[in-house]
Amino acid sequence: MLELINLCLKLENTCEEYPFYPDSPVIRHSVGTRKIFAVVFERDGLCVNLKIKPGDGDALRRSFENILPAYHMNKDHWVMVKLGGDVDDELLQGLIKNSYEITRPKHTPKKKMKEV
Repeated sequence: MLELINLCLKLENTCEEYPFYPDSPVIRHSVGTRKIFAVVFERDGLCVNLKIKPGDGDALRRSFENILPAYHMNKDHWVMVKLGGDVDDELLQGLIKNSYEITRPKHTPKKKMKEV
């Protein structure tokens, strides 16, 4: 689990929080909207829910046995990836980066200039 969390945390301006269960982290943007882009949990093995573009889920679920409808999330916008199956590391990294980009704030808040 730690390796998966660290893979997500390598992305810029991210943080890990535990709002639901002490052993199920959510990884979110730490700046701007603070949107979640990954939810890591155990469910018959290690799993991660990742955000996708609407319409991509069906193709992914048809192509990979270990990409399923997301657990407790909108099935049109999220997929669940079960690790250790037919999803290789390269695809997993791509799905994580894609989820990060989809949820990334459009712009970062500007700092207010101090008046002199």
